[in-house]
Amino acid sequence: MLFLSQCSVIGQSLHTHSGRALKFYDLGRRDYDMLYFDQAESNLKIAVDEDPRFYEAHILLGQLYSDQGDWEKAVTHYSKAVSLDSLYFPPALYNLGRAEMRTGRYLEAKSYLEAYLRQPKTTAKLRTDAQQLISNCIFALSFPGNLFQTEPLSVGDSVNTELDEYWPSVTGDGMELCFTREVRRANAYGRDRQEDFYISRWMGDGYWGLARNAGAPLNTAGNEGAQSISSDGRSMYFTACDRNDGQGRCDIYYSVFDGTRWSPGVNVGQPVNSAYWESQPSISPNGRMLFFVSNRPGGFGGMDIWYSIIGENGKWGKPVNPGKKINTSGDEFSPFIYFNSRTLYFSSNGRESFGGHDIYTTPLNRDSSWADPANLGP
Repeated sequence: MLFLSQCSVIGQSLHTHSGRALKFYDLGRRDYDMLYFDQAESNLKIAVDEDPRFYEAHILLGQLYSDQGDWEKAVTHYSKAVSLDSLYFPPALYNLGRAEMRTGRYLEAKSYLEAYLRQPKTTAKLRTDAQQLISNCIFALSFPGNLFQTEPLSVGDSVNTELDEYWPSVTGDGMELCFTREVRRANAYGRDRQEDFYISRWMGDGYWGLARNAGAPLNTAGNEGAQSISSDGRSMYFTACDRNDGQGRCDIYYSVFDGTRWSPGVNVGQPVNSAYWESQPSISPNGRMLFFVSNRPGGFGGMDIWYSIIGENGKWGKPVNPGKKINTSGDEFSPFIYFNSRTLYFSSNGRESFGGHDIYTTPLNRDSSWADPANLGP
């Protein structure tokens, strides 16, 4: 969150007397600025090996690992910097508290964040953020510790591989799992990756069958992802970006299964899609209500959840923002309307949480208003 260049402007010199450490620190900082993170990590680790008390190198390593979401390593290097000098760069206390929170060590996080707030040289923005994080720590600490010990179970190697698998959706009978996999592909510039849909069938006895590519024409050389399969498994809404028929950067598309293969994706069109970003659809079991995420005007934050209702003419109506009961000044993502068509699950970073985006649920009241969302807990 805070770059090392901010350290150098508050001090006259760097905290090392080792020319070799300084050399590799300069290389690491250059690589970091160029987004060559692997090279930056390698050079900065040499710098701290040469001089374990090199304050700025530990700070930049902490920032690098924070950028990559490796919070344990971020804690290691921020902790080292703070142990060397807890007052030289006050935001280091904030960064350490934030990283501790993301590892689930809420007491430690709260302590460092409160220490940051006691420093004289702080910014209004970070003070506000620190106070919010402390509030989240207090919220997390209000739950019994044994609840944190529950671990999710892997669905197994017939679905999970060394590649990335994400965004699962399941048919109403629980027999079919559709998900997005980031697959490798070769091009003129070497190897890169793109997203395809894969499907697995429930075999019983706790076993999912070998996931298979959903195939063309649904999957293309471009990216397809963030799908919602209908409860009967016969249709799918999904996200695709940068297509020739797109309304904006990313749009929502529709495909049907004829018993043999999935049809080519068809752009849902206006008014669901717009010149803005639409993604992450969730279709209700009766197929009449489509939830999705967009940054279109009329929302309350960066990304909001919207929904559209299909008319008697088979066309989608003007999208509706469900309001402040669900959307916040932060970002809301990943809507999922449950099979009873009345319970909405979603993620948000604008509410009391355990850190980052948490999952919340809210039921639809009889008067068609949404109840206050509840955090699903640890």
